[in-house]
Amino acid sequence: LVEEDTPIVLLKGAAYVAAGLPAAKGRLFNDIDILVDPKKLTAVESSLLAAGWVSAEPDPYNQRYYREWRHELPPMQHVTRNSFLDVHHTITAPTSHFAVDGSRLLAHLRPLAGGGNLYILQPVDMVLHSAVHLFQEGEFDHGLRDLLDLDELLLHFGQVEPDFWPALFDRADELALQVPLYHALHHVQRLFGTAPPTALASRVKRLQPNALART
Repeated sequence: LVEEDTPIVLLKGAAYVAAGLPAAKGRLFNDIDILVDPKKLTAVESSLLAAGWVSAEPDPYNQRYYREWRHELPPMQHVTRNSFLDVHHTITAPTSHFAVDGSRLLAHLRPLAGGGNLYILQPVDMVLHSAVHLFQEGEFDHGLRDLLDLDELLLHFGQVEPDFWPALFDRADELALQVPLYHALHHVQRLFGTAPPTALASRVKRLQPNALART
């Protein structure tokens, strides 16, 4: 994708490894996730097809489902390496209650050092993506790993990013991701003891959904 005139954004594990974040430790990959501008999705897919990536989803119904209702293309697999690639245009399904406009994420990217057109999400968006992925996608077979990722991200960014915690709450409000963030903070604190600064207790309380949603 080096010839594509658009940012290629590494997501989740690929971003943690490329950026040298603590959450990269011991990481194993089933696939690699990237995010691209929705306007460039067709061009990116064409470039990948020309480079030996093919759709791993043969069923026409599922192909249509991904393209019309999901936040990503059908998974792609390399014809010789057999590795998998998921190409996203946002971080939540358009039909989700927590739908996010991908362009709002692209407006705040961080470049990777020496990475050409490779980028990562800004820290607060990285945390919110991990939260919404865990609590909206329902992949609980990796639930503990994802909570460990969240714990590592919160501890690291809380130390190295100025005003990280207030910015995280502000960004959750901007993207209407308060509920996934609440669940993430609740379970990270319950399991690992990591919590926002006590001065921000009122911000945490404002995230809370109704009692039924908290069970």
